[in-house]
Amino acid sequence: MTKTRHYTPELSRELVRKLYFAAKAEGIPMTRWLNRLVDGALKELSETSNNQGAVEAA
Repeated sequence: MTKTRHYTPELSRELVRKLYFAAKAEGIPMTRWLNRLVDGALKELSETSNNQGAVEAA
């Protein structure tokens, strides 16, 4: 059986270090903290894109 491969971006060591300590300060695993961060940023980006479209259509 073959495994499905996913895109895994490489992050700089310094960025991973910053992410690790930010998550540690929150007391949660880095992966959980990063998932929340990215999810929130994508939602904000989507809302911004939708709002700009509404303004341009007016």
